[in-house]
Amino acid sequence: MGSGSFQKRLSRFFSHKLRTAHGLHAIIKHKAGTYSPELSNRIAKAQDQLGLWLGELENVEDGGVGFEVIVPCILNLLAAESIVFDFPAKARLLEMRHLKLSKIPIEVLYEMRTPLLHSVEAFFDDPSIDYERFAKHKVYGSMMASPSATAAYLMRCRDWDFEAEAYLRRALEYGEGRGSGTFPSAFPSTIFEISWMLSTLLPAGFDFTCIAQDCQDNLYKVYKESGAAEGSCVGFGLEPDLDDTAKMSITAKLVGLPTITSSMVAMFERKTHMETYKMERNPSFSANCNALLAILMEPFSELHNFKSTIEKIANFLCSTWATSPSLTSDKWNVSPHYAPMLMAEAFVKLTEIAQTQLPGSIVSIQVVEERVAQALVQYSIRTLQTQNSDGSWGNVGPREETGYAVLGLASVTQLAIVRPFRAQIIEAISKGRQFLLLADLDGPPEHLWVEKVLYGSSVLSAAYTLAALRVDVSETSKLSAGDPLTTTAVAKPDKSLMLFKQLPVFKDCLYWILTAYQVEAQTFMPALKRIRRTIFTRQGLTDDKYFAWIPQIWTTANNLFGGRIAPAAMFDMMALSIVNFQVDEFMESTVALEFAEYHSEIISWLRSRTRCGYEPLEEHVTSKGDHEGTNINGSNNNQKRSPSFTLRPSLDIPGAGRVTEPLSAFLDFVTSHSQVRISSQHDRKKLMTRIVEFLTAHLVQNEDNANFGQQKKKRRYDETDARNPEIFVKVRTDFHTWVRGTAADHTSCSYSFAYAACIFGKRGQDFFPNLSQKYIAEDLCRHLATMCRLYNDAGSLSRDQAEWNLNSANFPELHSVDTAAPRSRQTNKSFKQRLLDLASYERTMLGTTWEQLKSISNKDVVDMLTIFTTVTDIFGEIYVLKDLASRKLPDVHADNANKKQKI
Repeated sequence: MGSGSFQKRLSRFFSHKLRTAHGLHAIIKHKAGTYSPELSNRIAKAQDQLGLWLGELENVEDGGVGFEVIVPCILNLLAAESIVFDFPAKARLLEMRHLKLSKIPIEVLYEMRTPLLHSVEAFFDDPSIDYERFAKHKVYGSMMASPSATAAYLMRCRDWDFEAEAYLRRALEYGEGRGSGTFPSAFPSTIFEISWMLSTLLPAGFDFTCIAQDCQDNLYKVYKESGAAEGSCVGFGLEPDLDDTAKMSITAKLVGLPTITSSMVAMFERKTHMETYKMERNPSFSANCNALLAILMEPFSELHNFKSTIEKIANFLCSTWATSPSLTSDKWNVSPHYAPMLMAEAFVKLTEIAQTQLPGSIVSIQVVEERVAQALVQYSIRTLQTQNSDGSWGNVGPREETGYAVLGLASVTQLAIVRPFRAQIIEAISKGRQFLLLADLDGPPEHLWVEKVLYGSSVLSAAYTLAALRVDVSETSKLSAGDPLTTTAVAKPDKSLMLFKQLPVFKDCLYWILTAYQVEAQTFMPALKRIRRTIFTRQGLTDDKYFAWIPQIWTTANNLFGGRIAPAAMFDMMALSIVNFQVDEFMESTVALEFAEYHSEIISWLRSRTRCGYEPLEEHVTSKGDHEGTNINGSNNNQKRSPSFTLRPSLDIPGAGRVTEPLSAFLDFVTSHSQVRISSQHDRKKLMTRIVEFLTAHLVQNEDNANFGQQKKKRRYDETDARNPEIFVKVRTDFHTWVRGTAADHTSCSYSFAYAACIFGKRGQDFFPNLSQKYIAEDLCRHLATMCRLYNDAGSLSRDQAEWNLNSANFPELHSVDTAAPRSRQTNKSFKQRLLDLASYERTMLGTTWEQLKSISNKDVVDMLTIFTTVTDIFGEIYVLKDLASRKLPDVHADNANKKQKI
């Protein structure tokens, strides 16, 4: 290609890099000993392009089959030709190769067939490897159905192997290239293509008896010769794998043949998921979806035998989905629509069984009604969001990818939980089908499938297209009021949607979109309710009306930007938002009323408490950052917490337990999250500092409120005083210092910002890695917290006057804006507008700071800050329209006592 590469960049996978590296090596070998300016130019361009791609490489975990051993090999071969590439991820790549090869010593590889034989060309840089000793592992002349591995073996054989040559000739003639000169990455792929094709077409409504007789005969032949007829697992190159076995079992069920599900479970089940093949480096999401579908195809009378396996796979899929910020791609297909389509189909099937059979008989009700429900709603929303204007989906495809999306959406139309936006799903399916009708079915297949490099299959491309055009989405689908997912469904837009429409950020959103976001929010409610009273009891307070708003604010903000943060992290931030409201209530009620004279002692206790014994207890943290212990949020994600403080300082005041126990529970809640415990020392220290500032600000505010209340008692007020904010005469400092300091810290924005940096950060790494980012991020957070406080004070002006809480409007500077106006004309409305004007200034500065920070930050930082700032902004704008805070309930006993005294 003109850029010097041998394949355009199609995805994050290594395919384009690997093809270019091999192409570069081939040209160098071809040019050896000759003078060719044209070849020299090609070499230079390929070297530059490959160097650019490798330099941009950040994550080496996502690659094709055997990439961790093949890529280092080709890099070594190029280095032998004096072309050396150094790039940041190289060390990790070499570490992965060492880890892979350390598990299988070469002597073992000589004697035992393992999946590594499929990538035996990875040893081509090592002259000590005796390739002839691999000959015993050939199957019909091939090295585990790999043309490239077979070619490497043949090139290093001392005696020519005619059987291997014959295999390569067959692969060239009958592979996807059909004699064009290109070799497939794997050949033959008979089991793969036949089982995938039929398991796609038949559920969509095609009749097996109407399929061409030769195709039926091929299926029966493959079914018998693969060993499936005897109940054996199947795979490529005589090496069984989960994916092929599951698809073959599904196909067998659909055509009336005995399934191989029991063998599949016996061979591939592991502690937390199903393994695709022996010594698999990382589990496959799509293969586990197919395994779950295969199990659920069994008669219900047999499903009790697989109950633990069903729940295990369902939890694995839900957990993987919950930790993915958008549609989940997979190791076997680069499309973000393939694996989620399989998840949707499997989860809908699971829901149907849970609906029609005894609830909880094969999987817990909680898994179905909460985790599965949430994944299905999020899948529906994300897929609707990603449809292109021409009705298609995807960027690499888009024909086959559109087929994936249509089939996935068609499966969820059956569910009552999507009823509020089912019409939009049907419309999206219709547009997708219109696109497919105009697509060229005979065109070359898109390279979506992952082997050593990306490849396409014309058979599968046609199958997914035809199935998408045929699948039933009529109004007679199985919408049932008895569907367990209706427990979290939303029937129609409520008043909260009307309020959201008044916010500037959502003024152009259609009601059905906001309704869909609200449905997603409802799926978080059961898990949130389980932590609702775990820290603070909320005695003596009105209803926590903010509780219903919090999940909706987070899901709406996240969806507004295409779902940039993962559901599990979003849940963590929802939980923190709820606890933040409760801390505010606790400090303004219990602490302010019962411990007003002990503020300095409480502050000292807090500082000791946050310094004392806080260390990341690595021995309790797994490689994924999870803790052993109780799951704080039920089944919504896999983040577990355990107390992170080992020493407990005491607070020597009367009734200390009423302060220390709730606040200790709050501190443990924040600091014992697994992500906090594995975050960098800098980020943990920052979090602890911000928590102390947050709680101290509450104590300072309590003192100011008390002084303000005393001021009220010392003078009488006329009607004008009742309508207008009173000037606070004992201010500690000027308004600017107060609103940027104590008042901003009081909002919880700063400490929540520090918490988010821990939650979204990587193990042991600062979330903001350099000085510039740290400095600008602090400035951004201060503008955000100040803006939030100004909005808060504007919205709670009336409540603060009634309860005599210190508000921004009580500072002298706010009263000197218009000295010519008589006090009777300076109404709450005018003070509210002054606060909103100042908030507008903070918003402007926030935008400037945000653009600066965004220009020097990576995607993870930008994504977190985008959602965090949007959520904070939404809270502020809602406060202007509606006060979400709770109020103290009247003291009934005190009122009765007063009445008795009067009598």
